[in-house]
Amino acid sequence: MSDYSVVISTFLRPIKLEKCLQSILQIPISFGPNQVVVADDGEANQKKDQVYEKYSDELPLSVVDLSYDTGLAKKRNEGLERIDDEFILFLDDDQYVPSDVHELTTILDENPQLGAIAPFWAENGLIKCNAANFHIKRGWVIKRGDTDECEQTGTGHHMFRYDHISNAAMFRTAVFDDYTWDGFYTIGEEDTDFYLYHKELDKWDFAATPDYIIRHDPGAGTVGMYDYERNDIKKFNESMSYLSKKFDIKGVIHK
Repeated sequence: MSDYSVVISTFLRPIKLEKCLQSILQIPISFGPNQVVVADDGEANQKKDQVYEKYSDELPLSVVDLSYDTGLAKKRNEGLERIDDEFILFLDDDQYVPSDVHELTTILDENPQLGAIAPFWAENGLIKCNAANFHIKRGWVIKRGDTDECEQTGTGHHMFRYDHISNAAMFRTAVFDDYTWDGFYTIGEEDTDFYLYHKELDKWDFAATPDYIIRHDPGAGTVGMYDYERNDIKKFNESMSYLSKKFDIKGVIHK
């Protein structure tokens, strides 16, 4: 299998982060990541320090400390700068991987046009795809979960192609030579920006596979400021205004 590393974005959720790191430990050691980079824009926290100390002995872990609430886009980009492998698995701290997640690289290996492949999610007792296609109508971007028929790869994997996939995905590093995340966004629409640009570029395909399932554990965790920061209407409005001007659209409709 091809070499890969993991980049985890974390913010004020040390207990969830520990579960995420613990899930990575379940990957067989011969198939484990070369690096695990945690990009952290939260405030100082004793529990977080304990997590880093514990897992630095068990994983090839490095931590990038960023300014408070610098945003998901900047965290991913900071992690990306520290990776030299052909593939990168991007995760948030509330996403827990299956022990065979490394096999996503085989799908990318046999499909060189694929820029990234995302597992489906298990969330609140449901299996979700969290992917969508873009439809531009009267200046609006409509994100809708329609897709073509399921494809089967040469190794028997199943996948559906989408314009926009979930934020837990195995990426081909070469994708970021063309475009990466725009650091303007703190919360909201950073992924819409990323995938809209790549749709216009029309160089890479993106897909989701039901053959691998990531467990998603949404919510604040134990640090009260998380909900406050992540539900800031002003930040969301700033993100949407910026996206609209950048792509000359009226806005985004989720269906």
